[in-house]
Amino acid sequence: MNPNLNCKVYALGQFEKHLDLAVRGLPRTYLSLQQRLDYSLAKKVYANTLTALDRLDLEPNYFSSGIGGAAILSTALHPEMIEFWRALSYRNVYRDKRGYCAPGYLCQLIEAHQTNGEIRRSPDYQLCLFQSAMALAMAWIQHQSSETRYLALPPIPDVPRLIAEVCGKLEKRNSPDGFRSPGLIQPHWKIVPPPTVHHTIDPDTIRALAIQGAKVLKEDIAEATLNESVNWVLDRDHDMALAHPAALAGAAVCIARHQDSRRLWSEVFGDVGCWRPCKKRVPEANVAGLILGSINEANQPKNKEVARRLFKRMLAANELWIKDPTAWRTSLPRPKRNTAPLKPLWDGISVAFTPKIEFKSPYADARNGGSNKKRNASNGKRKKNPDAPGNRQKTGRAAEEWFMEHYHEVFPEFANGELLDHRLEFTGYDYLLVVSPELEIYIDVKGVLDDSLGPIIVDDCQWQRALSAGSNYYLVVVSGLESGKPVARTYGNPGGRARPVRQERQVTVISWTLDEEELKRLQEGSEEE
Repeated sequence: MNPNLNCKVYALGQFEKHLDLAVRGLPRTYLSLQQRLDYSLAKKVYANTLTALDRLDLEPNYFSSGIGGAAILSTALHPEMIEFWRALSYRNVYRDKRGYCAPGYLCQLIEAHQTNGEIRRSPDYQLCLFQSAMALAMAWIQHQSSETRYLALPPIPDVPRLIAEVCGKLEKRNSPDGFRSPGLIQPHWKIVPPPTVHHTIDPDTIRALAIQGAKVLKEDIAEATLNESVNWVLDRDHDMALAHPAALAGAAVCIARHQDSRRLWSEVFGDVGCWRPCKKRVPEANVAGLILGSINEANQPKNKEVARRLFKRMLAANELWIKDPTAWRTSLPRPKRNTAPLKPLWDGISVAFTPKIEFKSPYADARNGGSNKKRNASNGKRKKNPDAPGNRQKTGRAAEEWFMEHYHEVFPEFANGELLDHRLEFTGYDYLLVVSPELEIYIDVKGVLDDSLGPIIVDDCQWQRALSAGSNYYLVVVSGLESGKPVARTYGNPGGRARPVRQERQVTVISWTLDEEELKRLQEGSEEE
């Protein structure tokens, strides 16, 4: 029976994406062949796991599809994982000077881009979260200790193998609309590194922000003292994600006012903050931890007001630390209202408060590699003369049609397989030969009019597919089409065995623009006629 689920995470309409990852380890569109998952069947298969997770009243902001998919898969493997996901949902997490607990490390990964809608909506990013969550979940199971701390992400586990383990544990068989074998998932499985955040430090800009920002306090700070503080801040070995210009300027002003606060800012720029659980669904943090949270929040795309607010928060946090260096709170105190407006002081300074965020996904690289070339019947199916597009088109189609009729003869060892036509999907191959649920063969067909072997041209999309599919990729060259006696030659694993010559061409695009005046002139001419 389908479980009766009530928590917000499962009622938001994105539940299917959780199941895609829990059943196959990849977003739906990343797989070839039958991509659609039988969601009603998946819910029945994972019914006990879903019911257990539903009782946690999962927090939607922390359980997007990537995290939710990992929660389902890992809990099905190890029911005791429910405590890991409870800690994340209620944010019962720890961080001390040794590092994060496993749920805490995952929590900070989620929060790093939690309000960045563009990144959060990316399937590649959700896959990144899924892989990271599985790494931490499996490490948590292995260590079985709440005292274990992490300063780096553990190795990503072999998720296709774990899915096979769940499939066996639940006594389910592989099927086109359900679980897939590791052999079918593995060619599509790539590790996605998390996005990186990077600020550019310009000493003159930081100095100008600090000098002008100090004026909000309506108190005199010696210029020499302020310059010394700016130099101290700039000399720190910064994590570039923490080098927000407003934070650096705020730290300099705080140190100029209270030299003792260098201890606080050494912890901040050393990324040493502390968290601990409290009764609310928000952990308590020491002052350094609260400042780090504020910087992370300001790093996510917003307007300049966020940077001004961050600067004033730095001042308020420093005051709190001066009064009580051991203070723990769930949030920073509000900045004082009796300060001068910061906006007119900073408006004349040219500064980029928004950091550069880089997210390099291997899936995006593969997509971009083939997306800039409009593929048609002639693309990649060329004979000796590259200047004869009509011949290329005719030859390519003839070779493909011949292969569809004779593929049993070309691949007698796979004669019982089903041939699927993928020519219009632009996925780097022409046909998929499904031999069994565990074996799929990718085939790209090239045609040559005469009896020669080539040369042939393979576009980048096809070559990237050959590299990723390895021994499951075959290049078929059909020659002798002009004589009426075609001969097919097969080349297995060209990506691993061939040494092609890379060629790069730039295409000139010519367009013609009719501006508003020209259109009016044309209209007037039509009326006169």
